[in-house]
Amino acid sequence: MTLHHVIFLLSLSLSLYYYILQLTWADVAVADLFHPEGLASRCKNFNMKSVAPKLAAHVEKVNGLPKIKKWLEERPQPKK
Repeated sequence: MTLHHVIFLLSLSLSLYYYILQLTWADVAVADLFHPEGLASRCKNFNMKSVAPKLAAHVEKVNGLPKIKKWLEERPQPKK
């Protein structure tokens, strides 16, 4: 699946989630993939807010959910 597919599928949704108003594993997986410290950080010239603003909003919304936000703050940091 490419970035274009992810953006297209999100554009079909009537909300910021892939499935109506309910958070799914797809939402969590996409948010993890495009998290600023995740895979997206390896693309130096990639600015998600300018390339895909709805996707950027999706990632921010999912990563801002209280339990996910807490996990992101407390999780073990990967070795670099």
